[in-house]
Amino acid sequence: MRRFALGFFWLLGLSVLITPVFGQSYGSGLISPEQARRFGLERAWVTQIRVDPARGRIQHARIRVSRIHAKNIFEVTTKTGRRFVFSDRDLDLFGNPRGIDGAKKQANEKRQLLKTEGIEATIQERVVPDVTLYVITDQALIHALDAETGKTLWTTPIGNRRYPTVAPAISDNFVAVVNGSTVYVMKADDGQMVWSTKTVCFPVAGAVIADDVAFVPMLNGTVEGYDLKPDAHRWPEIYTGFGKIAHQPTVVGNRVLWGTGNGDVNAITARREGVRYRLKINTPIAGAITYAPPRQMFAVTKTGYLYSFDVTDGSLIWQFSTGMKSEQPASVVGNRVFVITKYGGTFCIDVKTGEEKWWASNMLKFVAATKNRVYGTTETGQMIVLNADTGALVGRIPTVLTDIMYINTTTDRIYVASTSGLVQCLHEIGAHWPTIHTSEAQQDGKPADSTKGTETKRDPFSGGAKPAAKPAPKADEDVDPFG
Repeated sequence: MRRFALGFFWLLGLSVLITPVFGQSYGSGLISPEQARRFGLERAWVTQIRVDPARGRIQHARIRVSRIHAKNIFEVTTKTGRRFVFSDRDLDLFGNPRGIDGAKKQANEKRQLLKTEGIEATIQERVVPDVTLYVITDQALIHALDAETGKTLWTTPIGNRRYPTVAPAISDNFVAVVNGSTVYVMKADDGQMVWSTKTVCFPVAGAVIADDVAFVPMLNGTVEGYDLKPDAHRWPEIYTGFGKIAHQPTVVGNRVLWGTGNGDVNAITARREGVRYRLKINTPIAGAITYAPPRQMFAVTKTGYLYSFDVTDGSLIWQFSTGMKSEQPASVVGNRVFVITKYGGTFCIDVKTGEEKWWASNMLKFVAATKNRVYGTTETGQMIVLNADTGALVGRIPTVLTDIMYINTTTDRIYVASTSGLVQCLHEIGAHWPTIHTSEAQQDGKPADSTKGTETKRDPFSGGAKPAAKPAPKADEDVDPFG
């Protein structure tokens, strides 16, 4: 009995010593704040997604920058760096939004109060577009999160959890998700179900939305287009391509493009019949087609070639050979396009000229990029930081293979998730507002206008982004929508 008691207390003491070690690695919240600060990053937020703790996991995540919704921010900053933020969406004593005038008044009152204390401060007005992170779990549950705060905006169950669910299609008005062979359409602002319908063939990849039409790629190589308007008919428009489709199409204005296993790139126009053009590359396409404003597209082949072509007519601009196999799409940020090879690292190429800027042998997945840094992962799952100009290694952030690093070419934020559904957002220290890279928001629309009257006003798409292009033409106009 005494031996049993001694053995029990020995095991109990051992467990006390061991538990903190495992608890720190598993429950620390992925990248710890200390590790992040060591590499010039800080945690913006962390949240838990609803998943089955035993077997559930996150399947898909997509980011959307709104073209029509934005926050008007008045930021009061002292010389010592203290910040006070007032938004037009802040609530007053009666629970109503203060509006632009109310937020501006609060900012001015704060500055006057600081002045009475002998502290000089300035007011800067910003228009920050709404950025939403959509997450889908393997339990057929879609979450809409504020990508800057982590706040859950809405959660909606879709279809049958036993059926496969592909990546969502997102626009400012709708969210369309395919579960099994059924298309489910929800309102983008609150997740309310609008309608659902069965597809003709079996879907193989995520849908996309262009001009309020959902385009779903099918197993037989066709694309079915469903009008999302509530009063529209539910029989789809069929677009025929050549070869199997394995990846989600790409939307540029009212154009939809996708690559096939035969090496063809097909382009169609929403609400118009037939294929607009086909670019024959004759080598299987690896990953989705990628867009670079104002009219440049990129296709990566499985043999390691990068093709740049014009979105309006498919004419070839330039091509680049990595000399190695590739299985991932290109990632475009600013004037750089990143091509990931299967075993040979990453090539950074100039968007306009097609010339190689640098090559990094240790990065095998792109994660995000800022003006001065590129973030990626190695084959062991570690996150690495590279110099954006030279590709030189800046540092390694300890992460593991079970951590999910989402590719983000839309903003400068880093999104990391665990298999248990824990999601966190990181950004560089001091980057309080998102820098928008390539998005639909720059291409065919702009966020809500803000009023004048502050000391400084800033474009919400700062960080090198060009002004928004003209809106796409109507479906019956046979003109270049990107001219």
